[in-house]
Amino acid sequence: MCDEYEIFEYLESEYRLETRNKRQCTRNINDPFDLEESEFIRQYRLSPDLVKVLCDDLEPILKTNPIRSNDFNIETKVLTAIYVYAHGSYQKPTGMVQNIAQQTVSAVLAQVTAAINHLEIRNKYIKFPQTAEQRNRNKLRFYEKYSVPGVMGCIDGTHVAIIRPVIHKERYFCRKNYHSLNVQLICNADMEIMSVDASHPGSTHDSFI
Repeated sequence: MCDEYEIFEYLESEYRLETRNKRQCTRNINDPFDLEESEFIRQYRLSPDLVKVLCDDLEPILKTNPIRSNDFNIETKVLTAIYVYAHGSYQKPTGMVQNIAQQTVSAVLAQVTAAINHLEIRNKYIKFPQTAEQRNRNKLRFYEKYSVPGVMGCIDGTHVAIIRPVIHKERYFCRKNYHSLNVQLICNADMEIMSVDASHPGSTHDSFI
């Protein structure tokens, strides 16, 4: 009887070890950073290196505002939010791939969005030239690349699709027949964004913005 009990304990221990190894293997396979770069960009619209830079930038901000005690790591939060940005949907495969409930995806999205909109992050990446020297440098760059004199930046608007709002949804329904923000951007000769205004709903005319 003792021998049978020891054998049972041994088999149970082996089963637990095998199950744990399978789960670890599954996690490794499902790690988005293990994807081929082209597939990663197709899913997230950003390169793996750029996502890692973003994670490093946002980590100090996200750590100050945890969702709950059993919190996700920074990479999971950022990848989940970026996927929603890229595809405009809470639905599959975000929750399925990351094994996160839809309600939690919503909380993560709000947290990461707030972190990206943090003044420190905005000032780091979005800078409109303030001095004459900076403006002349932009003009020179446009002339060097495109032989067009006197241009400091290019301005245009674009409709960025969003999930249909619960209230005032008619304000966000644009002429292209989906819900959006009508976003105005200014970029330099290297297509770096110098100014962004994403405060207007999709029904707003470009001339008003």
